[in-house]
Amino acid sequence: MSFVNVPDVFIGSTDDAYTFVVLNRPIRGANRLLTGAGFTARRINGRTVYLLAPTTSEEANEQAGIAM
Repeated sequence: MSFVNVPDVFIGSTDDAYTFVVLNRPIRGANRLLTGAGFTARRINGRTVYLLAPTTSEEANEQAGIAM
């Protein structure tokens, strides 16, 4: 399910309750902001995907909002 889909950033969630962020272009400082908000960077199929472990939906929404 997509939370935000703008040309530069895609935020969504997986069936197993992870929240994820995919950047469609390099954004200066994004890694620091996302990891500071609790996301973990992973390389998947050559792209960096930022994952937020399952938490309550309110916490996930707040952390994604902070990162945005």
